[in-house]
Amino acid sequence: MYKRPAHIQFLSPQNPARCAAALELCAERGAGWVLAAGAEAPPQWPDLIVWLDTPPQGDNAPGSPQALLRHWPLAEPWPEDLARRIDGLLGGLRLLARMDGSGAPRRADLGGVGKNGPVFPPAVPHSDQDGRRTRPGNGSERRRKNC
Repeated sequence: MYKRPAHIQFLSPQNPARCAAALELCAERGAGWVLAAGAEAPPQWPDLIVWLDTPPQGDNAPGSPQALLRHWPLAEPWPEDLARRIDGLLGGLRLLARMDGSGAPRRADLGGVGKNGPVFPPAVPHSDQDGRRTRPGNGSERRRKNC
Protein backbone atom coordinates (compact mmCIF):
# COMPACT_ATOMS: atom_id res chain seq x y z
CA MET A 1 0.00 0.00 0.00
CA TYR A 2 2.73 2.48 0.94
CA LYS A 3 5.31 2.84 -1.79
CA ARG A 4 6.43 6.23 -0.55
CA PRO A 5 6.08 8.29 2.62
CA ALA A 6 3.01 10.51 2.94
CA HIS A 7 3.72 14.14 2.05
CA ILE A 8 2.31 16.47 4.70
CA GLN A 9 2.41 20.25 4.51
CA PHE A 10 1.93 22.19 7.74
CA LEU A 11 0.82 25.83 7.54
CA SER A 12 0.63 28.26 10.41
CA PRO A 13 1.00 31.84 9.14
CA GLN A 14 -0.02 33.32 12.50
CA ASN A 15 2.33 31.18 14.60
CA PRO A 16 5.48 29.91 12.81
CA ALA A 17 6.66 28.16 16.00
CA ARG A 18 3.79 25.68 15.66
CA CYS A 19 4.80 24.86 12.10
CA ALA A 20 8.44 24.40 13.10
CA ALA A 21 7.41 22.10 15.97
CA ALA A 22 5.23 20.01 13.63
CA LEU A 23 8.10 19.59 11.17
CA GLU A 24 10.47 18.57 13.96
CA LEU A 25 8.00 16.06 15.44
CA CYS A 26 7.40 14.47 12.03
CA ALA A 27 11.15 14.18 11.43
CA GLU A 28 11.69 12.56 14.86
CA ARG A 29 8.67 10.28 15.09
CA GLY A 30 7.65 9.72 11.49
CA ALA A 31 10.94 8.92 9.76
CA GLY A 32 10.17 6.66 6.83
CA TRP A 33 6.42 7.20 7.11
CA VAL A 34 5.97 10.90 6.41
CA LEU A 35 7.83 13.78 4.82
CA ALA A 36 6.77 17.11 6.28
CA ALA A 37 7.27 20.58 4.87
CA GLY A 38 6.07 24.10 5.52
CA ALA A 39 4.94 26.75 3.08
CA GLU A 40 8.01 26.22 0.88
CA ALA A 41 6.53 23.00 -0.57
CA PRO A 42 5.49 23.19 -4.23
CA PRO A 43 1.70 23.39 -4.71
CA GLN A 44 1.37 19.86 -6.17
CA TRP A 45 3.60 18.16 -3.54
CA PRO A 46 1.40 17.48 -0.47
CA ASP A 47 -1.00 14.62 0.06
CA LEU A 48 -2.32 16.34 3.19
CA ILE A 49 -2.33 20.03 4.13
CA VAL A 50 -2.77 20.78 7.83
CA TRP A 51 -3.57 24.29 9.05
CA LEU A 52 -2.41 24.76 12.64
CA ASP A 53 -4.24 27.98 13.50
CA THR A 54 -7.08 29.61 11.59
CA PRO A 55 -8.54 27.49 8.80
CA PRO A 56 -8.10 28.66 5.20
CA GLN A 57 -10.80 30.84 3.74
CA GLY A 58 -11.28 32.03 0.17
CA ASP A 59 -8.00 33.02 -1.47
CA ASN A 60 -5.96 31.75 1.50
CA ALA A 61 -6.67 28.12 0.58
CA PRO A 62 -3.65 26.32 -0.88
CA GLY A 63 -3.66 25.43 -4.56
CA SER A 64 -3.21 21.65 -4.40
CA PRO A 65 -6.33 20.02 -5.87
CA GLN A 66 -5.41 16.45 -4.86
CA ALA A 67 -4.46 17.20 -1.24
CA LEU A 68 -6.76 16.68 1.71
CA LEU A 69 -7.22 19.84 3.79
CA ARG A 70 -7.44 19.60 7.57
CA HIS A 71 -7.62 22.18 10.34
CA TRP A 72 -6.11 21.22 13.68
CA PRO A 73 -7.28 23.75 16.28
CA LEU A 74 -4.65 23.12 18.95
CA ALA A 75 -5.65 23.18 22.60
CA GLU A 76 -3.34 24.51 25.28
CA PRO A 77 -0.73 23.39 26.02
CA TRP A 78 -0.38 23.25 22.23
CA PRO A 79 2.96 21.35 22.03
CA GLU A 80 1.40 18.33 23.77
CA ASP A 81 -1.75 18.52 21.64
CA LEU A 82 0.32 18.74 18.46
CA ALA A 83 2.42 15.72 19.49
CA ARG A 84 -0.76 13.75 20.25
CA ARG A 85 -2.24 14.55 16.82
CA ILE A 86 0.95 13.64 14.95
CA ASP A 87 1.26 10.39 16.93
CA GLY A 88 -2.35 9.59 16.00
CA LEU A 89 -1.69 10.27 12.32
CA LEU A 90 1.40 8.04 12.35
CA GLY A 91 -0.45 5.32 14.26
CA GLY A 92 -3.16 5.33 11.60
CA LEU A 93 -0.60 4.94 8.81
CA ARG A 94 1.11 2.07 10.64
CA LEU A 95 -2.20 0.34 11.33
CA LEU A 96 -3.25 0.51 7.68
CA ALA A 97 0.12 -0.88 6.61
CA ARG A 98 -0.17 -3.77 9.08
CA MET A 99 -3.69 -4.55 7.89
CA ASP A 100 -2.65 -4.94 4.27
CA GLY A 101 0.78 -6.41 5.04
CA SER A 102 2.71 -3.75 3.17
CA GLY A 103 4.89 -2.45 6.02
CA ALA A 104 6.70 0.87 6.04
CA PRO A 105 7.63 2.68 2.83
CA ARG A 106 11.06 1.68 1.53
CA ARG A 107 13.95 3.93 2.51
CA ALA A 108 15.03 4.03 -1.14
CA ASP A 109 11.90 6.07 -1.82
CA LEU A 110 13.19 8.94 0.29
CA GLY A 111 15.30 10.53 -2.45
CA GLY A 112 15.54 14.31 -2.17
CA VAL A 113 15.30 14.28 1.61
CA GLY A 114 17.82 16.38 3.46
CA LYS A 115 18.78 16.28 7.11
CA ASN A 116 15.95 18.70 7.95
CA GLY A 117 13.25 17.31 5.65
CA PRO A 118 12.53 17.35 1.93
CA VAL A 119 14.72 19.37 -0.39
CA PHE A 120 12.81 21.22 -3.11
CA PRO A 121 14.47 22.51 -6.27
CA PRO A 122 14.28 26.26 -6.77
CA ALA A 123 11.26 27.43 -8.73
CA VAL A 124 11.96 27.92 -12.42
CA PRO A 125 10.92 31.38 -13.61
CA HIS A 126 8.39 31.40 -16.39
CA SER A 127 7.64 34.12 -18.90
CA ASP A 128 4.33 35.14 -20.39
CA GLN A 129 3.94 36.06 -24.05
CA ASP A 130 5.21 39.59 -23.40
CA GLY A 131 8.41 38.33 -21.73
CA ARG A 132 7.34 39.22 -18.19
CA ARG A 133 8.33 36.74 -15.49
CA THR A 134 5.41 34.77 -14.09
CA ARG A 135 4.86 31.88 -11.69
CA PRO A 136 4.01 28.42 -13.01
CA GLY A 137 0.39 27.33 -12.96
CA ASN A 138 -2.86 28.85 -14.05
CA GLY A 139 -2.27 32.22 -12.40
CA SER A 140 -4.54 31.54 -9.43
CA GLU A 141 -1.69 30.80 -7.02
CA ARG A 142 -0.77 33.28 -4.34
CA ARG A 143 2.59 33.57 -2.70
CA ARG A 144 2.53 32.04 0.77
CA LYS A 145 4.57 33.12 3.76
CA ASN A 146 6.86 30.59 5.42
CA CYS A 147 4.76 28.51 7.76
